[in-house]
Amino acid sequence: MKGSTTLVLALASAHLTVASRGTKRQTGPVDSSTTPYCTYFDTVYSKYDDCAYFEDFWGISHQDFISWLFQWTCEGTKPTATTTAGNGIATPTPTQLGMVGNCDRFSLVAEGDTCQKIAARSGISETQLRTWNPSLGSNCKGLWLNAYTCVRTIGFVPPFNVSCSTTSKTWGDNQPAALDSVGLWCNGDSTADGSGDLTTAQIKYGCYNAPFGQNKMEFWIRNDFGIGTSLSVQRCNDIAKLAVNQCQRGGDGTVESWYFKATVTTGRC
Repeated sequence: MKGSTTLVLALASAHLTVASRGTKRQTGPVDSSTTPYCTYFDTVYSKYDDCAYFEDFWGISHQDFISWLFQWTCEGTKPTATTTAGNGIATPTPTQLGMVGNCDRFSLVAEGDTCQKIAARSGISETQLRTWNPSLGSNCKGLWLNAYTCVRTIGFVPPFNVSCSTTSKTWGDNQPAALDSVGLWCNGDSTADGSGDLTTAQIKYGCYNAPFGQNKMEFWIRNDFGIGTSLSVQRCNDIAKLAVNQCQRGGDGTVESWYFKATVTTGRC
């Protein structure tokens, strides 16, 4: 559970017998979603003040605790609103705690979201998501519901790795046709295209006859996010062209959680 020094938890209803805990521990305002029947309050000071801590201190059950905090869960409590970053980008609020200040694309956390889901639909790795939203933590337990995560920063170019083939034919005069073929394969006109929805580990494949020689140009893209996601036409083009532009004989590689491959070989489609 995450919180701040201005975040106050409602901890006891009129039916709770906690007279022995009479010390005043409230140091901030009470959230508007708190039950109106609350008589005792407490403040979240650090990341270590989790649900188990308050339940143990006040001697209450987990079920009672979360029932008094209508819009909160122990997977990530409700954050306070933040100010707009001074970078010319309109930053929606509230945001995840500690989110980077140079963000230019955001994703609102909905019920049932996980770091994996947010990263997949945003086309970035979970590692990158946590880098821009450090409060999420390695296990994503710092993810706040109904708050925005940063899913891209100003000028961000996803890093990629390419391994060039040493056995395939060279693109040669077929390289312009290969780039044009990528555009046709990614244009979204068919379910067989490289763009569109991809289930977990699904591979999309395209094959086009080369204009020079008895050769064929082949393209692959695989979803390695571990969850279903989609690939835009533009992103498909960017990814599929990497092995064409970076390697004389084609090759394969990864960018974020996408795997790609492109080659030219003897034969026809």
